[in-house]
Amino acid sequence: MAEALAYFRGGYVPLADANVNITTHALHYGTAVFEGIRGNWNEAKGEMHIFRAREHYERLLQGCKIMLMDIPYSADELMDITVELLKRTGYREDVYIRPIAYKSEELVANLIHQGRRGDPLLHLFMEAHRRHRNPISSEDRRALRQQHPG
Repeated sequence: MAEALAYFRGGYVPLADANVNITTHALHYGTAVFEGIRGNWNEAKGEMHIFRAREHYERLLQGCKIMLMDIPYSADELMDITVELLKRTGYREDVYIRPIAYKSEELVANLIHQGRRGDPLLHLFMEAHRRHRNPISSEDRRALRQQHPG
């Protein structure tokens, strides 16, 4: 049976246990970088296909540099963590993978003005999602286009 897990503070934990404190810097100042990665389950092959993981993780790491966060993982290591997390969850359906790096210091203060960069953490979590079984009808699509042209 599939289990919702997260890679949190360097380990694999139940998603319900991956929590942050209300005083976490990123919550107050938006000091975070994230990506959204799709994992598509191929039932015929019994395989999960992660869409452009390397590009997502390279972009995440570039964003971390811009935000002055030194993340101790390479893109390859992040891909390995993701594959292991997928194995541990046991999902056999499409998933949405959310890597997020953020300044985890529990301090409501401007870190840069204090000459500090903050303690960055990287977490990964994923959840199963189902594709829309009942796509929007062509009639509804036309109505939406008329309401929102261009």
